[in-house]
Amino acid sequence: MSNKTNINFSKAYFPIVVTLFIGITITLVASITARQQERSIAKYEFTKRATDAARTVNNLFANSINATTFLAAFINSSDKVELDDFHSYSKKIIKTHKVIQALEWIPRVETDNLASFEKENRHYIANFAVTEKNDKGHIFPVSKREVYFPVQFVIPLAGNRTAIGYDIFSNDTRKEMLLKAAEQNELTASGRVKLIQEKENSFGILVTMPVFKNSNIAVLPLEKNKNLRGYALGVYRVNGIIEQSLLKGSYIPSSFRFIDDSSSPDKSLLYIREHNASPQSDWFNYVERINIAGRRYIIQIRENPQVFLSQYSISTFIMLAGLVVTALTSIYISVIRRRNEELYKSNHKLKKAVDEIRALQGIIPICSYCHAIRDDEGAWNKIEEYISSYSNAQFSHGICPNCLKSERKKFKEN
Repeated sequence: MSNKTNINFSKAYFPIVVTLFIGITITLVASITARQQERSIAKYEFTKRATDAARTVNNLFANSINATTFLAAFINSSDKVELDDFHSYSKKIIKTHKVIQALEWIPRVETDNLASFEKENRHYIANFAVTEKNDKGHIFPVSKREVYFPVQFVIPLAGNRTAIGYDIFSNDTRKEMLLKAAEQNELTASGRVKLIQEKENSFGILVTMPVFKNSNIAVLPLEKNKNLRGYALGVYRVNGIIEQSLLKGSYIPSSFRFIDDSSSPDKSLLYIREHNASPQSDWFNYVERINIAGRRYIIQIRENPQVFLSQYSISTFIMLAGLVVTALTSIYISVIRRRNEELYKSNHKLKKAVDEIRALQGIIPICSYCHAIRDDEGAWNKIEEYISSYSNAQFSHGICPNCLKSERKKFKEN
């Protein structure tokens, strides 16, 4: 009985289970497909926005550091650089390019002219002297060399006074930058430098441009190349360039990194911006490599996909709609199943009743006296036996009121 019940239960609910399985499967497949399409569209939109942001950074970065080239051209146009002229022109440049920390003029000074150079500049800066720094950062008079490249003029002076007189050539890293710029006669940038005036983790770069007396540049060591007049140098705030670039666009990334790929890994990070949360493995990633002022830079932009995915996405709608349709279909099938069961039971009862009626239909031969009934085989049966054999009716015996009176009357007469 238990196995029969289980089989009937399985047959009854099998269509509902199949409907739920097929409906949920189709819903999941459709939702996942739609989600993948949405993510592809979001990735395309992110790439487009990130490309625009990287291009803006690249353009502003290149345009900003090009101010050093303008300064070099101005210096090259004068036989002698005067302090007032330098200040006047440099202020105009800084007013236009607000990301400039300082502009400097670094002339070539040979050892025989060092004393006269220091004396001349004391008219502008009291106690002016050409200096260098030791490993501990202490300033002391420059040691004797064949040629010097000291900072003669700097604008603005506030915050940069300690740079006055410092011999750039005394620092190996700075010297390497100067040599490279002179050899290629091109705008040349340094690795990152820590700017004292800026907040923590803000870096800058130095960008220099050589100034020659004429175009006939002799390929000689700088110590012997008297054709070289000196260097125009600009100090730039990298965070200022990046943030100004991002504000110009319509999209500000959640994660932005500007990396100096020409430096060692521990000194390569120039700028980082991570808004709200650190990038995750499933975030969109965009990388662009650029070359500016003789160095390789990497722009890395990462973004949370949810920024570009619609709040009420099609995949969510498909999921909800599919589950609702599946549920309604299952309920409908359940209702139809119950109605079919009820109809089946009613039909079964009706058939049974019809069968019972058909069993007793037609002309029944019955004795007029004893009321016995003749069957199809010609045998005479009591009426109770005949009806019981052709139906489920059962008989109980009693006496009707008329018969009761008749029997009483007979009893009295006897």
